[in-house]
Amino acid sequence: MDGQPWREASSLIIASHVNNLNDEPSTSNSSSSGSTTDTQPMATNLIEDYKLLMTKRSAKASFLASAFVFPGGHLEESDFSPKWWSVFFNSGFTRQDVLGVVNRIHGPRPPMVVDNQKRLTVMSSVEQQSGTEIAGEDILPADIALRICAIRETFEEAGILLIERMNIGTQSFAPLDSVELDKWRIEVRENSDSFADLCLQLKCSPNIWELREWWNWLTPNALGHKRFDTMFYLYCSENQLDAISDGKEVSQIEWYSPRELLQLHQNRKAFLAPPQVYELSRLAHFSQYNRLQEFSISREPLGCQRWRPVMTGYQDGTALLLPGDDMYTRNSSGKESENVNIRSMPTLEEARSQTVHFNRIELRVPVLEAHCNIQLACGHASPPYPVPVQPVLRSSL
Repeated sequence: MDGQPWREASSLIIASHVNNLNDEPSTSNSSSSGSTTDTQPMATNLIEDYKLLMTKRSAKASFLASAFVFPGGHLEESDFSPKWWSVFFNSGFTRQDVLGVVNRIHGPRPPMVVDNQKRLTVMSSVEQQSGTEIAGEDILPADIALRICAIRETFEEAGILLIERMNIGTQSFAPLDSVELDKWRIEVRENSDSFADLCLQLKCSPNIWELREWWNWLTPNALGHKRFDTMFYLYCSENQLDAISDGKEVSQIEWYSPRELLQLHQNRKAFLAPPQVYELSRLAHFSQYNRLQEFSISREPLGCQRWRPVMTGYQDGTALLLPGDDMYTRNSSGKESENVNIRSMPTLEEARSQTVHFNRIELRVPVLEAHCNIQLACGHASPPYPVPVQPVLRSSL
């Protein structure tokens, strides 16, 4: 986590099944003056039967102000704490139950998993030599810590607490009332160590088992002033989850289908960052909740890669080149910020038409579009080309 020109983070894509397409997952905003927009019924052949939870960042945020993003945030040392073993044991789970999440992935592991695991192993070795408490078997796998981070940040930002407890007879733990929930959200936001304390009190653990690894994005070099290495997970929920913004980092929470939000973005009514555009585009590959859920489960064992887009300027915009694109290896030397005569360059469309294999995000300020015509690594879905969109009938944002 230290010595890198970026911060590590986890983000959570929450897909909620909409059994009746006239019914929407509930939406709450932190301010009583903030209005929640209504979605009118749409033709079923145009829309997905699930919605995604999107958080709108505060207009005062120093990074991606007013952007719609998936909930998530910075990885903390507390997410790696050996204390989490006590949380899992206290809620009825065994070491094998926890490690089963790690063992179900057999494909490539991105650097943020491998490097953190090496760091923890070295730290454990040093502490064992000094006689302190952490033993090798107490190291929390990075795969688990990253999931804990995504769940913790989702609780802080959206008030959604994804927890689990092993069934013991007919016993169950009592849910938090709204007052207790708010108190814990504030405490966890101020001190991430408190998340483990909350779980110990409830005799539950973060529901790491239902988070499916999705993909890993690293901010391009050209944006070195604010860079993040972020692991994205997918969580599928049959039930509509109640969400409420924290009123600080998040100003608004909405539920959208992938194509609906992409259309809003194309109409310049919703600001999206490049990873969100690409992931929404490939989520648009799935119109049915059950297919998305089945795909995420079957694909996860194949692992994932870390993608660092490479930025290249053209006459009418910028291309963020991705692995597999013919131009990616030619431009991935880190020299994408070199000064060039943009007028001598082709347009985005001309450049793409001259490329046999492309995997890129095109930016014509402020609108981004994903373009991909290749089979992606690790069995992942590619965005449909072109991405089909749907009419947006919401009255406003």
